[in-house]
Amino acid sequence: MKGRLVFSVLVALSIGCDPRPHLRSAKALSTESATWHGGAWDGRTGTAVTIQFKDGTEQFSRAEEVTFTFGPLKNGGYWSVADFTVPVMKREPHALTLFFQNDETALRALEELPHQIEAGTLAVIPCIPDRIC
Repeated sequence: MKGRLVFSVLVALSIGCDPRPHLRSAKALSTESATWHGGAWDGRTGTAVTIQFKDGTEQFSRAEEVTFTFGPLKNGGYWSVADFTVPVMKREPHALTLFFQNDETALRALEELPHQIEAGTLAVIPCIPDRIC
């Protein structure tokens, strides 16, 4: 039985299915300048990004951070966003507000988000404490 589960996961990954919970129903985003208050990020400046979803965000109720998967980039290339996470500032029934700090990687991802939403290729994956994200 265990072997069958491992095989199923490998097959899913090989055909492009991501077994992690995620949302692909992003429909719009808005941004505004922000400063993080509290914790290890206290005082960092960046951008608060609110992503609106067609589906609910219940699976993000315990997520402290999220990561993404992107489809083809707007310039036609690909970019692996492995190990890139951003903290969740706020969760609403159909929206997440995320904090992108002012660094090169975060700004590059932020620049790509509108294209990924328009193309329908953005997947937002919750990072729940004590689980792989």
